[in-house]
Amino acid sequence: MAIERKSIDYIAEDERHGRVIDQVPFWFLGNFHFFTIAIGFVGPSMGLSFGFTSLAGALGILFGTLFVAFHASQGAELGMPQMIQSRAQFGYRGVVVVLFGSLFTFIGFNVADSVLMARGLNGILGWNETLVTLVAAAVAIGIARWPYPFLPRHLTIVSSLTIGIPAFFLALAPNARRYAPGFVRRVLFIAGPAGAVAAAATFAAYAVARHYDDLAVSRTAATIALLVVGLWVLNLLARPITPGRFVLFGTMVLAFVVILGVRDLRNWFALGLPSGTAMWGAIAAAAAGVATLEVGWQVRQWRLPAGQRTARWAWKSAGTPAPADR
Repeated sequence: MAIERKSIDYIAEDERHGRVIDQVPFWFLGNFHFFTIAIGFVGPSMGLSFGFTSLAGALGILFGTLFVAFHASQGAELGMPQMIQSRAQFGYRGVVVVLFGSLFTFIGFNVADSVLMARGLNGILGWNETLVTLVAAAVAIGIARWPYPFLPRHLTIVSSLTIGIPAFFLALAPNARRYAPGFVRRVLFIAGPAGAVAAAATFAAYAVARHYDDLAVSRTAATIALLVVGLWVLNLLARPITPGRFVLFGTMVLAFVVILGVRDLRNWFALGLPSGTAMWGAIAAAAAGVATLEVGWQVRQWRLPAGQRTARWAWKSAGTPAPADR
């Protein structure tokens, strides 16, 4: 990956790469965020049914995408860089008009996301909206100086092995727990601290690896740290751990080891093998994240009445409840 240097110049056939399908995760992840989800509720808030809301959204996306699709096909036919085609229409200096338009759009998205986040946390937890916005902006500015630590395919690995596949099997497993009110508050009290720990471990591993190795290895170190912490969050939420859950988690770990160990898979996922300080940095960051989560979980258990504590293990039959941790 490098900065595009050819401007509007022709790109030879042997220098072109990628497929149309490769753009799917790029554009999906770029548009799948809080603000666009909130926009989906505009229709129902105006009295539209689910069917008409879906139809309006589909027509709007189709109409807006057609022009982008025609423009993208032009680049492929003429051998032009896909992301900077407007230079041909506006000129090398005139493209600044498009730049300001894009800048205005992205600033608007960020402002809307910040407002929605701050108001949501204020409504649920009572947090100060101004303080939440300032802290979030400071963190974003602080980490913006680094290259983004993941490619979309790295996030595919993490989300599949820590969320998608385990959630599918855990959701189908029998569960005797009854519904209890306060679901959103419980989720925020878990997701907030766990997300902060995962982010800290990820960027710590990434920072160490960037100092000692190249970008590909640094991204692998960040992926390892995030995957380990994500699996431990899943471990905490799925307790008590039964033999079946133990096998499920072990399978997820084994799957990632196979991806790292098989060269073709490793190359396809654009992963590098960390070694030396980069590897030890990823291990240390992941271990610190796991230890922090475990201590937090244990403190939480100590504060609960003895009858409400959750056991770590449940090796007995499903009909026999495991004793709670003391």
